[in-house]
Amino acid sequence: MNNFNELILSNLKKALDDYKKHPIEKSKHWQQLYDSKIDKFMNLHNLINFRSFRTWLTQSIDGAYDNKRTTFTFFVETLQELGFEFVFNNLNKKNVGNCDNAYKLDNRIFDKDYIYHIHYFKDLVKLVFSKKKIKTVFEIGGGFGQLARIILNNYDCKFFSIDLPEANLLTSYYLHESLPPPTKNIYL
Repeated sequence: MNNFNELILSNLKKALDDYKKHPIEKSKHWQQLYDSKIDKFMNLHNLINFRSFRTWLTQSIDGAYDNKRTTFTFFVETLQELGFEFVFNNLNKKNVGNCDNAYKLDNRIFDKDYIYHIHYFKDLVKLVFSKKKIKTVFEIGGGFGQLARIILNNYDCKFFSIDLPEANLLTSYYLHESLPPPTKNIYL
């Protein structure tokens, strides 16, 4: 296990211990997840495979799981709408989390969820990033960090992700594994 993975697992344990001392209100989804899968989050193998059917820690926040025909139809429509270069340049080069429903195009990976986030990013470019230089981005409830990765790959900015401890674990791992070297500094 590398030092970064040890650190993020340690931070999750601290956050969960704090939660037991000072309970906060969690949504039904996260409370059920906490009750049924919390031990799964503390396992490095599960963290590395968090998007796999066998582990599936992102069960209700991951839209990658769909049939091939629907995914490819959506992908082709997105290529036509946003342009091949824009889409291709914003796909991930790694299948972080080992999504079983990911597809490879040249040296890039995509699934339906990635394609949605590329659409969101295009809207942000048009409505926000093209208007003025953005130095800081705050995201609340960003899932496991797909949109954050796209923004950080395209813009030199500070990015703050605010979420529940379990989601912060996934985001930290995902960004650490996805961002090209030298990896941006990630503070937990």
